[in-house]
Amino acid sequence: MRPEEHENKENDFTDFLAAATAATVILMGVFVIVTIVQLVM
Repeated sequence: MRPEEHENKENDFTDFLAAATAATVILMGVFVIVTIVQLVM
């Protein structure tokens, strides 16, 4: 990462939002899979 990019706080915040969104989507996916497995069992 270049120093100019590292100084850009908005860019860091956007990366954080993207990571948080991805984590939320993954957690929701896991939750849905677990729920379906529970219903099938």
